[in-house]
Amino acid sequence: MAYDHSDKIGNQGDLVKHYALYLCLKKLFEKHPADTPFVYAESHAGRAEYVLPEGGGWKNGIGAFSEFVRTGIAGAASSNLGEFDEIFIGRELKTGMKYLGSTGIAFRLLRGGNSPLRQHGQRFIMKLWEQSLPAVEDLIRYYHPWMPAHASSNPPPIQLVEINHGDGFAGVQNAGKLNFVFIDPPSIDDSGKVFTLIDRLQKDNTPYLCWMPRTPYKGKDSSKSTKFCNRAASNGVVCHGIQWPPTTATCFGCWLAGSQSLDDAIKQACDEIRGLMSWA
Repeated sequence: MAYDHSDKIGNQGDLVKHYALYLCLKKLFEKHPADTPFVYAESHAGRAEYVLPEGGGWKNGIGAFSEFVRTGIAGAASSNLGEFDEIFIGRELKTGMKYLGSTGIAFRLLRGGNSPLRQHGQRFIMKLWEQSLPAVEDLIRYYHPWMPAHASSNPPPIQLVEINHGDGFAGVQNAGKLNFVFIDPPSIDDSGKVFTLIDRLQKDNTPYLCWMPRTPYKGKDSSKSTKFCNRAASNGVVCHGIQWPPTTATCFGCWLAGSQSLDDAIKQACDEIRGLMSWA
């Protein structure tokens, strides 16, 4: 059965990955030529938006984050933290409300909307891969007006979303020129495939961000988790770690790996979330 992220949407891991994704895209947008389409790719897209479940981990993730930012508990929180909350959350979160997945966050930034990062009408292409058929069907419903077969003059055909049901590791490697890739595999057991893809992206000088869970063993990183970080370092890959409470049997934090060109954005994301949430 294909992995489904619905029960974990908005949890601590999502908070870290989505804020890092936002900072990475913000940095890349600032330098991207206005007359050239920005090509975004995601290897494991999931759904564009989710419903916050009863008793979900989102209360300790985006729920707590938004409360800290909006009530002033954050103190001298950075303007980026406040902007992220304003663009993607902007209200008190409750069970049953919708929250964007990573493709929804990227799409909102690419299109502009209420984001100050891009002017509405900028050219972009999103190339998304997902193996779960129900998630693919959700993506098709959400992005239907922007898919190549249905694109018309409104919205313009220069804003396209390509949705692929299949292996994102192979798909991204054969996708041609890309301006950014987000890699969010279902399991740390996919590390080998992740590094095969990363090696290709580094050869092509393609900026990327990869999220990987930190799996525990007796309160520390498991051998798989440690191996991932060590292999990243040996391959010249940026790798920053963050931990959050509580430790579960499967996860107690995450690694954010990425290209050297995005090191400052990735480190900033970890530092600011760690400081705001009082995590390690």
